Amino acid sequence: MKRPSALQIIVVGVVLFIVAYLVRSTEWGEIEVPTPLRGAAATNPFYAAQKLVETLGATSERRESLGDTPSDAVVVLST
Repeated sequence: MKRPSALQIIVVGVVLFIVAYLVRSTEWGEIEVPTPLRGAAATNPFYAAQKLVETLGATSERRESLGDTPSDAVVVLST
């Protein structure tokens, strides 16, 4: 049986040192990944605002032009 050479012992020692350093300095944590939007929320940028308005008891509608807008209406414009 052949004895390991000094170079082999040094290489194994360096590899063990690197592995020990990585184990000690690595931190595993959990992150929350938000789920993608689905349904109407994925296609309508005002979905959350419309749901809030409806929850508060008001009505909302989405229009492409202002047209005949009542004088007491609240208008949200987006470009």
